[in-house]
Amino acid sequence: MIKLSKKWDYWLKAIVYLANRHWSLVKISDISKELSISETFLRRIIADFEKNWILETIKGRNGWVVLKKGLQNISLYDIFFSLWEDL
Repeated sequence: MIKLSKKWDYWLKAIVYLANRHWSLVKISDISKELSISETFLRRIIADFEKNWILETIKGRNGWVVLKKGLQNISLYDIFFSLWEDL
């Protein structure tokens, strides 16, 4: 059995949440509240994936995020590369 870190678990929850929003801009604070994830921790995770072209963020008071790629275009390699320190 594979045990995933909190970072992986939260990332998977967030990506599914965003995918269900069909390319809509979503406030990071809304994701945090909906998924019961620390907003500070979620922002760090999102920053990792923004660097690797999976998500796009709009900076501001609330912060917005949207998937930059469709789920069918996000490979496991993209995810592993973004979260490499957890491997």
